[in-house]
Amino acid sequence: MTPEQRDKYDEFEAIIGTVNKTKLLSSIFDEPWFKEAWPKIKDSQLPGMRAATPFFHGLPHPLLDTDNFNAVLTLLDNRLNAFKALPFKNKVVNSKIELLRKRRSEEDFLNHFFEINVLGDLALKSVLRDIEVLPDDEESMSSVDGVIYLHEREIFIEVTRQVVPPFTEAGVMAGDTEGQIKQIVRKLRKKSGKDSQLARAKGRPTLLFLARTYYGADRLLAEITINECFHANEFSGLSGVVLADSWKFQTTSWHPGVKPDIPLTEAEEGKLRDWYAKR
Repeated sequence: MTPEQRDKYDEFEAIIGTVNKTKLLSSIFDEPWFKEAWPKIKDSQLPGMRAATPFFHGLPHPLLDTDNFNAVLTLLDNRLNAFKALPFKNKVVNSKIELLRKRRSEEDFLNHFFEINVLGDLALKSVLRDIEVLPDDEESMSSVDGVIYLHEREIFIEVTRQVVPPFTEAGVMAGDTEGQIKQIVRKLRKKSGKDSQLARAKGRPTLLFLARTYYGADRLLAEITINECFHANEFSGLSGVVLADSWKFQTTSWHPGVKPDIPLTEAEEGKLRDWYAKR
């Protein structure tokens, strides 16, 4: 092996060792997957594990920051297990997890993972009451991602499926700040416009969970964009937005609606702020 290949292999082995200690992640990234992954990684110009999957590329380095890597994998695995243990809609739950297995090597894997990551976090907080729910049985053409229950009231939630710009051959993420800001606006328009799922909430508060991409708009620019959107009529109906700095859903900020259709109560807003204000 070349020195570069040896470094990749050491990282590869460290990842295998940690994944094997998890419960559900180890069934997604299993032994057959790792056997197929190494040939893709060995001679690739892309960094680390990126040639095999976007998942491990976004995590701390397993050798340079071992404790943090182990902690993040444990956190993500706990959320996956909480989602799998939901006492309702088992077929939907299992189909979403199976989709992770099917898409584990694909560019859109993190899109699907982020949704389950958020839902699993809400399940661990014991507030997730349903998933894939039609907000209006008569008019809705599609479902909201979930329903949480706070202080004796249902709140509809939508989780954006993060759009990750592709890597170039040189291993650099393609994209620009202006494009990322426009992407945030497009996401808000899609999820909160007059024909969206959340627009049919019928008297229930609505929350949007949004993840930033790796590169592009930093947190400050993303927060400014969200706050500006809240002052436009087409976006103002949302009760609040939770902005995550990445698909890992670790670092978040909380943005209550400026003039929402259904305002959150002080207790509801306080709980969401406790969970998701800058941390």
